[in-house]
Amino acid sequence: MTRRALLLFLLIGFPSSAQIVGDRQMLTCSALVERDVIDASIEVICGIPPTEMIEMMKLAVSGRPYDYSALLRRLEILTPEGAQLQAQSLRAFFKLLQQDEVPVDALQDRLAEIADRHLALQKQLSAFRVADPVIQQHIDMAGLALKDEPPDHKRARAELAAARALRRGKLDAAAALYREQARETAGIVRTQAELEASVLNRIDAAQLFEEAADLLPKEDADQRWSDLFDAANVLLEHGDLKGVNEALEQSIEIWRRMLGVKDRATNAADWATTQSNLGATLDTLGLRQSDTELLKQALQAYNAAL
Repeated sequence: MTRRALLLFLLIGFPSSAQIVGDRQMLTCSALVERDVIDASIEVICGIPPTEMIEMMKLAVSGRPYDYSALLRRLEILTPEGAQLQAQSLRAFFKLLQQDEVPVDALQDRLAEIADRHLALQKQLSAFRVADPVIQQHIDMAGLALKDEPPDHKRARAELAAARALRRGKLDAAAALYREQARETAGIVRTQAELEASVLNRIDAAQLFEEAADLLPKEDADQRWSDLFDAANVLLEHGDLKGVNEALEQSIEIWRRMLGVKDRATNAADWATTQSNLGATLDTLGLRQSDTELLKQALQAYNAAL
């Protein structure tokens, strides 16, 4: 048995009063380590003979109902009043171990692990706070269920499931509200873009159209595609009329981005329109710069559209 397993197995609780089984102190006493009884000047928990420890292990793994009753009686005798983990809890932990058919030589470590997690979970639930009082009530009830003797895992599970369902429902409602507000915001930005386009401030209009597209939820593919189309189109118009190559380059980037907004298999016409406009913009810029590579890319886009 490891030192940690021995300490955790015998440590029934560690509240401020440090109520445990036996006396915990620095002294020389018998400790069960790796199945041998040794003397060691280490921090140990004394008061339980090694032979009784071995007998308790045998009772824990036997699987016979009367052995469980005998184990419970021994634990009740050893457990001090006010301890954080009472005998019923430890007996419940033994039952959990039986589900995994834990070997005798691994029982102590596994029991220590279960007890450690149980106490940590109790602490976590006690400190866990949410803003919603109804959800908080379910969380608190789950914590109380784990403090029962023995712990009521079924009730704790049900309370946490209820808290999760409530939080999920409110989260979905909040997400739906957020999407609607995002659409409204995008509509305002889109109107700003149309205003700028109406007075031929095409660069500002393009930025606003693209911003409107970015505000929209992912499922609003049609409107996002339309906003991006307007952004790319005013940039193409500006670059073509004003001779601004940078505007044409920005237009090309947006046309290419649009290819990922609508799927070719389900929106073939819009996808082809995007390819055609991409080809036109590449063609304009390629001819202006005498760039053979851009002209090749324009041809590829036209072929894709066909």
